[in-house]
Amino acid sequence: MSEILLSHVTKKYGPSVVALEDFSLQIQHGECVVVLGPSGCGKSTLLRIIAGLEEPTSGEVFLNGALASSLLPSERELAMVFQNEAVYPHLSVGENLVLGSRSHILRGRSWWQLGRGALFSLLSWKGGKAGSRAKGQQDLSEHFEDIVEFLELGCLLEKMPGQLSGGERRRVALGRALLKGGKILLLDEPLSGLDTNLRSGLRRLLGDLPRQFGHGKKITTLYVTHDQREAFSLANRVVVMNQGQIEQIGRPEEIYQSPANLFVANFVGDYGISTILGRAGVDGECFWFLPEGLSTEGRRLEWPLKNISAKIRQRLQGVSGKVLLGGRPEDFPLLPENEECITATMEGEVLRSECTGPSYCFQVSLLGGKARVWGGLGTSNKLVGEKIRLAIDLEKILFFDQESGENRSF
Repeated sequence: MSEILLSHVTKKYGPSVVALEDFSLQIQHGECVVVLGPSGCGKSTLLRIIAGLEEPTSGEVFLNGALASSLLPSERELAMVFQNEAVYPHLSVGENLVLGSRSHILRGRSWWQLGRGALFSLLSWKGGKAGSRAKGQQDLSEHFEDIVEFLELGCLLEKMPGQLSGGERRRVALGRALLKGGKILLLDEPLSGLDTNLRSGLRRLLGDLPRQFGHGKKITTLYVTHDQREAFSLANRVVVMNQGQIEQIGRPEEIYQSPANLFVANFVGDYGISTILGRAGVDGECFWFLPEGLSTEGRRLEWPLKNISAKIRQRLQGVSGKVLLGGRPEDFPLLPENEECITATMEGEVLRSECTGPSYCFQVSLLGGKARVWGGLGTSNKLVGEKIRLAIDLEKILFFDQESGENRSF
């Protein structure tokens, strides 16, 4: 079993810089957890503390049930991929791959000559004592070819790191970590700085590698990134961090659809969340929202309670008084002219149009504020200054507290 447990961990640099504050998190055996947050929020510090490269100011870290403070970095049964790859420039790709996993068998021996045949000669060498060393060599040789083939490194084994592209060096670093055979895999923004196509290809590899090449065992993976696409495509659970603290923990769809607060709502999503300031409440047989700046005689948004599901009514119980109505671009569907709608609607004016490929995104002036809304390719004829009508569906929109930013409809 491989498990990570952090209990009330705090890390300070001097009297004023707090990298982590009262951070608690449990990662189960075989789980892939992605820590998502902006630069400087403490993500890399978290990994370095788990790896034993830094000590926490307070709190405890447990790895596989053992208190980590009693373990040296080399005793923690983990492998780490750094943001800058940490590939040794004076060693070939093949030498970099096996370095760390089998470096003990090279004591008293010179490095093999470059060449695939020489590399596999080392992998099949049974020198030294029998037992665990021979078993380790057998395990390494069994998995080496699979990992090299899957990462497409076979034609690169004899090359030096200086001859590789950025994506190829990242694959070498990943292969070396997996060959080490640790129970825990730590990944520190391994795809940063790569172009879109490389990131997409390596992201697919990362999704399969721990399961397929974990030496027959599930690997517990902790991955940190500021890229939400990486987080959502890889994670069993996402941990959203900000200023050394946890903002929200949940499955990717929970983080996106039910953000705990405005920070999470704005950090996650291509365009963040659009908000409208106003007041909300229940009046007789309807739930209503009145945007700020409009009088009570003005047109408020109303939803008859009889048309609201029991699930949504329960979610709206804490929504009253001053709130922010929030929604993502897809939460404000465009309505064709003269089409009847059973939910509340708003009118807006197109300020800007952006083609995103399969659809258009419009920036709209809406009730004194601005919002982004999606439209299909058939809406490409919408012009700046044109009036449009939007549906406001309670199944999709959210309400946030004006002062704290907490999601009241969460």
